[in-house]
Amino acid sequence: MSAEKLILGYWAIRGRAGVLRNLLHYCEVPYINRLYKTNEEWYQKDKQELKFRYPNLPYIIDGKIHVTESPAIMHYIPLKGNMPELLGETDEKHIDVLEAVSVGMDLRDSLRRLVATKGDFEVEKERAFTSPESKMRAKLSQFDAVLSEKEWLTGNLTIADFYLFERVDMIHEIESSRLAAFPNLVSFRERFLQIPKVKAHRESENFIKLWQIPGTTVWNNGDKM
Repeated sequence: MSAEKLILGYWAIRGRAGVLRNLLHYCEVPYINRLYKTNEEWYQKDKQELKFRYPNLPYIIDGKIHVTESPAIMHYIPLKGNMPELLGETDEKHIDVLEAVSVGMDLRDSLRRLVATKGDFEVEKERAFTSPESKMRAKLSQFDAVLSEKEWLTGNLTIADFYLFERVDMIHEIESSRLAAFPNLVSFRERFLQIPKVKAHRESENFIKLWQIPGTTVWNNGDKM
């Protein structure tokens, strides 16, 4: 893999790149944030000019290596940082990691539908967190049950925990009291926040707090990029 400084390209928000930035800092991989603030910068320029097999955001450019799609980038970063244990220390653990990440992606989809709802946000929020039929509540309950027996989803810290943290932290910002029903997720979030490299990143001036592109969702934690 290239020794050049890696470039991470994404919108000037946290969004899908939050987990990637935490991973880069944890793995001590030097990188440059390429932040897009207008559609023209990406759709009319870089998407056309940069040589990707599957043009999309986020992306990484590491010398001659070009990678898109979050799951692939989540795998690439630990390999780049010589921390393959974050992918699972055995074949069996690697499957466990993939399984947990996939469930986390389902949770992300549920959260995205909630914050982008065309209906009444407060009504939809109540349904999402309390209805017995809610997929979001079901996934949160599953993660909470797994974490009742261990500190991290597969026993040791992996990319699955980095991915889950972003989902749990988003819920905390939407309405922190909603996590009260999932005490193991509350403890998980607090534990993850105390990881020194993660904590240092979040306390730095480079930490991007804005969740969504302003104007694209009914809930956000800021109004401009």
